[in-house]
Amino acid sequence: MASFIDTINISISLSGIVVSILGFTISYVIRNIDNLIKRFFMFLFSCLFLYSICNFLNYTSLIFLGPEYTIFSKVTLFFESLFSSILMPLLTMIILYFAEEHMRGILFYTVLTHWIIYVILLIIAQFTKLIYYFEDDNTYHRGPFYSVLLAPTVLIMATLLIGLIRRKNKLSKKIYTALLLYIIIPAVSMIIQMFLYGVYFIIIGTVAASIIMFLILITEQIQIIIDQQQEINRQQANILVLQMRPHFIYNTLSSIYYLCVLDPKKAQKTVGDFNTYLRKNLNAIARNELIAFTEELEHTKAYLAVEKVRYEKLLFIDYDTPVTAFSLPPLTLQPIVENAVKYGVDPELPPLHILVKTRQDSDKIILTVEDTGPGYSPIPSDDERVHLGIENVRKRISMMCDGTLDIKAGSEGGTSITITFPRS
Repeated sequence: MASFIDTINISISLSGIVVSILGFTISYVIRNIDNLIKRFFMFLFSCLFLYSICNFLNYTSLIFLGPEYTIFSKVTLFFESLFSSILMPLLTMIILYFAEEHMRGILFYTVLTHWIIYVILLIIAQFTKLIYYFEDDNTYHRGPFYSVLLAPTVLIMATLLIGLIRRKNKLSKKIYTALLLYIIIPAVSMIIQMFLYGVYFIIIGTVAASIIMFLILITEQIQIIIDQQQEINRQQANILVLQMRPHFIYNTLSSIYYLCVLDPKKAQKTVGDFNTYLRKNLNAIARNELIAFTEELEHTKAYLAVEKVRYEKLLFIDYDTPVTAFSLPPLTLQPIVENAVKYGVDPELPPLHILVKTRQDSDKIILTVEDTGPGYSPIPSDDERVHLGIENVRKRISMMCDGTLDIKAGSEGGTSITITFPRS
């Protein structure tokens, strides 16, 4: 018959199983969080589930089953020890990820070495009585060198603790606290377990640490998403100010007015292009999701067609866009081209040539805009909207599709702006 302590330990194991299933399910279904963090928690709760269920099977075997289940008890304890040992090294990857460091550094290899030593000791324990062993009557005993098995685990915790403290300035306060608690709580539980052999304090500590870290990091991710959305909304407000330039609208309407007398068909086409430009502008401002490149290209061509009416002999545009099957934030290409026209067309300078190109490079899509204008200065000019507009584009492609924007001098003068998007 099970004692009160046995009932508590079985309840602890079952709680670990339930918590790990819930944690895995929430990690799987939750959306809009960082993919690596999502996979981390799915793997973490998977290991916690296997650890808890092996503990449950091992404990019930020792309490309720007879000598014929000694091998079963030995196997379940082996896998219980193995899966529990994975939980702490997992933290190495998440520490390095948040610290924005290369995964395969000194911290990674130090923890990996300690973990391999632990696994080797665990395997040795299956064939000797030095660390732990089972009697033929299915009873478990610690061996004289049981503490040796714990040494690699203690070293892993110490290594991670030191590594985390050294990277404190690279982490937000919430993330640092979550990772610190994930180390400290199981460490304290393990110390208690060493001196109070009975209740499974180590499982309580491990489950509690996992839940606390999960809640803190997920809360942090949700806050990041909220902040990004607020930034996108602010950028949209800036776009509205930058895009609806009264002088451009007045000049376009004036051009159409004179064309109605001089060239009615051209005036009709210009009205259509201007209508497309305004419609695309307003639609883009109201959208938060990515759009097809072909849609953005149509918007850009409508804008350039309107400008071409004013600068017929001063503006020339070429397109080399064999790659079009990708998405990007609205108002990405058009503001860059508009910036080139605004500061590149000058009656006292040679005609402005603009080239829009796309190409695919392995897992990346590259969009390039080249012009032969006076060039881009990194120092803000009197009209700061130039730099604000480019920075708006840079921030939006970074937030919305993990893209990058680089500006450099063109091969034959002028400016070359390159935007790189992940193929996915």
